[in-house]
Amino acid sequence: MGILRFLLAVSVVAAHSGPIFGAPFMPGTFAVETFFMISGFYMSLILTDKYVGPGSTWSFYSNRYLRLYPTYFVVLIATWMWILSGHGNQVPWQAAYEKMQSWQQAVFVFSNWTLIGLDIPRLLHFSPDTGFLAFVDATKPAPAGFFWAGDLTTVWQAWSVGLEIWFYLTAPFLVRRNLGWLLVLAAASMGVKVYLKTQGIYSYEFLPAQFVFFIFGMFGHRFWRAYRQTLGQQKHLGWLVVITALLTMFFPWWQLPLQRWIYYVLIACSLPFLFACTRKIGWDRWIGNLSYPIYLVHVLMKDVVVSLGVRDSNGEVILLATLAVAAAVLRWLEEPLDAWRQKRIAAAQ
Repeated sequence: MGILRFLLAVSVVAAHSGPIFGAPFMPGTFAVETFFMISGFYMSLILTDKYVGPGSTWSFYSNRYLRLYPTYFVVLIATWMWILSGHGNQVPWQAAYEKMQSWQQAVFVFSNWTLIGLDIPRLLHFSPDTGFLAFVDATKPAPAGFFWAGDLTTVWQAWSVGLEIWFYLTAPFLVRRNLGWLLVLAAASMGVKVYLKTQGIYSYEFLPAQFVFFIFGMFGHRFWRAYRQTLGQQKHLGWLVVITALLTMFFPWWQLPLQRWIYYVLIACSLPFLFACTRKIGWDRWIGNLSYPIYLVHVLMKDVVVSLGVRDSNGEVILLATLAVAAAVLRWLEEPLDAWRQKRIAAAQ
């Protein structure tokens, strides 16, 4: 599934920087929700196959930490250096922090450095005079005297990683639940999403409304686990990789009713087949592993490229700069750490 993960990350870059080589790709919000499905598939997979036996839950949590945080810390520190040099998002964060209560300051600092709860500020507006206003629609202008609290997060696009961490905390327990229990949870999450939509409330960053996508991914893994022998013998699934790639790249050109949900259903049904035909392909895995550093570093690279005089809508230049940095991070940071993580898993088993 590496090619799909890569194209989803590029879709987010395109959403923030404009079309890339003429292809607008899919909206970034849809790409992130598709990532949630893939995350649900992979977490169910590794918790079933790798993290088993005494101490497996702790091993899972600690290895997730080693997977996510080193790259995040590099991007976080680099972003702060960029901001302190007078560039980037110059939100009056210092004045805002001075107006907060001490516990509120501690919560914001904690979430910025741990990713835990980084999704929550996106549900808030803040006024130095009256404090926080909860559960806001980030797609609409802030009320008079308020500004969006999401701007107080340094690597703001990492909110989705913070949301995923909530899922990781529950995943070891969810994989042990039966199918009926997960269906009820998925239905409840979908009900929250529909209800918020009827109330005109934007649910994109709200965990209970997004949990359904993680569970869809877990359903895909359960299908894989039940039919893995049959799927593993299929020799002609490569066409599915091409189709999902084209559907992702040219998503805006479909012009179909309910195409967002059509895409989600197609991807959810395709996950076990995509995994079956790509799981042993090293280059596909390497391309997929670029997706995380691409996602984290692309906003910083956009700011750097624009500061050099390139138009902020020049998606090709921003993507190339992002790919160069992401490949360096993968080669010299993530791959050595991943080798160590795999040794820890083997030792635990």
